[in-house]
Amino acid sequence: MSPDLTERKIEELPYHLQKSRNFVALRELLCDWQVFDRLFTSQHEDDLFKYWAAIEEQARSGGNASHGNDGESDMEMSDTEGKKERQLESLLVTYYMDMLKNRAFPANAVRGAIVLKLANFFQESSHHGKSPRIYFDDFPASLPSSFIDAAEIAFLKAKEYYQLGTQPLEVANVDNALANLYHIQAKHEEAVEILQDTILVYTQQKGESALEVAVTLNKLAQVLMYSKNQSADEGAGAAVAGKNDSMLVGLARAKETLNRAIDICQRNMSIGLEHSVAADIYYTLGCAEFMTRFEPFVALLFDSVSETHSFLFLSP
Repeated sequence: MSPDLTERKIEELPYHLQKSRNFVALRELLCDWQVFDRLFTSQHEDDLFKYWAAIEEQARSGGNASHGNDGESDMEMSDTEGKKERQLESLLVTYYMDMLKNRAFPANAVRGAIVLKLANFFQESSHHGKSPRIYFDDFPASLPSSFIDAAEIAFLKAKEYYQLGTQPLEVANVDNALANLYHIQAKHEEAVEILQDTILVYTQQKGESALEVAVTLNKLAQVLMYSKNQSADEGAGAAVAGKNDSMLVGLARAKETLNRAIDICQRNMSIGLEHSVAADIYYTLGCAEFMTRFEPFVALLFDSVSETHSFLFLSP
């Protein structure tokens, strides 16, 4: 992409390519790192999803109005008998993962930052809306077939780039996002381990009363509230060990963690108890107290819904 990537070009070029049904050119434009970086913002991200939806709809319908070779689409699906079909959640996974693999970054790009942005895009795509079912033959088995898998790969790659640059705070920020992804997937043990490491980094780099420590402690408590098979010999969990109830153990550990976060808010004058972070911590603490008091009903509720809805109570 040329350096004259003006705001007008970002707004109008993909729009006109879509309207003219030049889907090959549109896809090539969207797979430019600089264009992606400019489009995946609060101002343009809805347009980015809309353009990919148009590309996927074109592939799903098998049309040939994309100005490919000899007037045929290079995304057209084949009906040849015996070819193996592979279902994808979205074509954007295919093309963006290929873009990540090729590593054709702009000269002035911070690789960790732009790959982290791609990871966030994948994660947001997972709940942005249902994508058309796309079938591809000869799709490489090594590539992820879901937004969540793609997000995890991109988060880990972003972390790798920041580690190469010896940037511990940026690595911690990526880990925070990765832990949130694991929490959504109900991979609680992985999330707890990552968040504990992240808290250690923030404490070493910014001090034990830093805002980032309080925020991450709140996240850790949210994961602990829904984690199972926790050791009953750690911290406040020992007090309820006799009940042999992993949920109560996790809730006890969560409340212990939240009290530590509240103490940070009290000691840090820049945060204080009236700060929005303190409000979030108290909200999580209220959820933990509710779940503790009504534990039998909460356990019954958890048995009736998927574990992937573990953030049920944590959306104020």
